[in-house]
Amino acid sequence: MAAYELTWITESLAVGHAPMSYAELDSIRAQEIDAIVNLCGEFCDLHEIEEKTGFEVYFLPIPDE
Repeated sequence: MAAYELTWITESLAVGHAPMSYAELDSIRAQEIDAIVNLCGEFCDLHEIEEKTGFEVYFLPIPDE
């Protein structure tokens, strides 16, 4: 499994693109991430998928311009 690429801002905060597969969600979990702040306004059900796969999700949709 290829690792989902994260950019670490602090020791406990990282950023990355919207996960586009269950494999990417598995990779995020394998990197000991357990919560996601989802800002993606384009994919209306992504936050539900993230929740169903066990993440604590904060959904704050921001339209991409």
